[in-house]
Amino acid sequence: MNDQTNFRRPLAAIVYLLALLWAGMPSALGQQPFNTIPHKRLVKDFLARSGRADASPDTFSTEDFLDQGYVRIRLGLFELFLDRESARSLPDADNFKKVCASVLVLQDRWLDWVAPSADADEIALIRDDLKELSKWVKRVRGSQIAKLVKGMEDWESDEASDLYVGLNARASVREIADQLAKAMGTGAYMGLDREDMPESVILAPRRLPFIEWVSLAGWVHPDLKSSFWQDDVAVWTQFYMDRYKVMSLEFGSGASNWSAGIAMNSRVATGMEQQLTQLATNSLVDSYYGGRVPESFAGALAVNLVIDVFGECRTRADGDLRSRRTEAYERFVPGGLSEGGWLPAISADSWWRQESNYGADRFVGPLGSAQKNGYKDSRDRVRTFRLRNDADSHNEIVRAPFLGLAAAEMPIPGSTFRGDYKELLRAYRTAFVHWLHSERSKDAEGLFSKLLVQLAGTEEDLEQALEALYGVPLSSAELTEEDLEGQFLDWILRQ
Repeated sequence: MNDQTNFRRPLAAIVYLLALLWAGMPSALGQQPFNTIPHKRLVKDFLARSGRADASPDTFSTEDFLDQGYVRIRLGLFELFLDRESARSLPDADNFKKVCASVLVLQDRWLDWVAPSADADEIALIRDDLKELSKWVKRVRGSQIAKLVKGMEDWESDEASDLYVGLNARASVREIADQLAKAMGTGAYMGLDREDMPESVILAPRRLPFIEWVSLAGWVHPDLKSSFWQDDVAVWTQFYMDRYKVMSLEFGSGASNWSAGIAMNSRVATGMEQQLTQLATNSLVDSYYGGRVPESFAGALAVNLVIDVFGECRTRADGDLRSRRTEAYERFVPGGLSEGGWLPAISADSWWRQESNYGADRFVGPLGSAQKNGYKDSRDRVRTFRLRNDADSHNEIVRAPFLGLAAAEMPIPGSTFRGDYKELLRAYRTAFVHWLHSERSKDAEGLFSKLLVQLAGTEEDLEQALEALYGVPLSSAELTEEDLEGQFLDWILRQ
C-alpha cells in the first residue's frame, strides 16, 4: 500500500510493515531458492531483444524502456502498457481492449460508492467523460491495435505508441481522456489535494514476458534479488517494480513449467476481467488511501465491486490458495513484491464459494451456516463459527472478533483448518463491507460514501474514521451492539 505521497515508489526504505488491522493472523511467504528458472539468462535475452545488451542496473530506465517498446493508453486513474510484440497478436490485442473496458467500468462503479458525499457536479462531469470514453473504446478493435503496432519499428520511440494518437482518436476524445485522467488522478472529486498520480500497470498477456519482468526487477534492484530470483515467482500474477504494477493475464503453471500459463477465462468467460477488476480496484484504493486502509479491507471492497459488476466473483486473489500460489502477506517491499499467483485448474473451489454462488449472496449464506453450526458445538449463538478440514471429516470452532485490532490476539486454528479459516475471513470481510454499505441502516449507502470521501481527505486510519462517523468502535473483545462487528454478527444471525 502507499500513502498519499505514494510510499511504494521511492526505494529509500527496504521493508515497510503494514498494520494488521483486519487480519486476525499473520501470514508468511514461503520462498523457494532459485534452482529452476534461469533468471540471469532471461534478463540477458530480454535486454538484447530490446536493443539494450550493454545496459547496467545503474543506467537502466524503466520509463525509457516502456517508451521505446510498449503501447500505452491513459484511462482515468489507470495508465496501461502492452509490449508491441504482444500487441501484434490479435488475441492479445483483443484482451488488451477488454482490460481497457474493464478499468473504465470499475471506475464508474467506484463513483456509485462515493457519489452521495462527493461533489455532485464534478461526479456528473466524470460520469459523462467515462461514458464517452467507453463508447470510443468499444469501437476500437483488437485488429486495429495489431495493425498499428505491426507498422512500428521495434524498440524505437514512436509518438503513435499513445493509442489515442496511433488510432487517430478525434480531438474531442483526447480532450475527454485528458479531463478524465486529471479528475481521477488527482482525486479532487473526493477532496484530495494532490497532483495527478496515475496507477501505471504493465500488462503481460503471457507467462514468459511476465517472468522476464520479474527477473529484470531482481537485476535492476540487486538488494532485492532474493525476493525476485526464486522459483515461487512461477505462480505470481502481479508485483511492483518501482511505481509500476506488472500484472500477468494468465495464471502460472508452477516452477516445473514456469513459462506455461493457464488462461484466466478457462473456467468462466469473464475470468480475466473479474481478476483484473479486483486487482485494479486494490490499486485504486491504494492510490487514494495508502497505508491508512489495510489490504484486507481494500480486498473486501474489491470483491464487492467485482460482484456489483459481474454478479459473482471467481477470482484467485485471496482466501485459501494453498498449493496454488505463494501466500499473500501484509508486508510491502518497495520496488517489488508479489501478492502471489495460483493454479485454478488443479483444485476445486471451497464450499464457501460454491454455496454462496460465488459471492452472489455476498457470502451471507455460508456465514450463517458456519455460525449456526458453531452454536451447536459451543452454545455461543453469535460469536462462534465452525470450520471444516479439507476432507470435511473434522470440525473446529473459531471465535470472533475477526476485524480490527480487537482480532489481533485471537488464536489461529491449526494447519488442518487453515485453508477454511482463510476462506471464512474472506467471506466475513466481504459480507461486512456489504452490510456496512447496504444493510446497516436506511442511510447506509450515504454513510458509507461519507466514510470513503472523508477518509480520503484526513490522516485518520480506518478504525478511527469508522468510530468518528458511526459513533461506535469497529470491534471489541466482547462484541455487543456497542460496536460495528457485534451489530454485524447479530445481522448475520437474523438472515
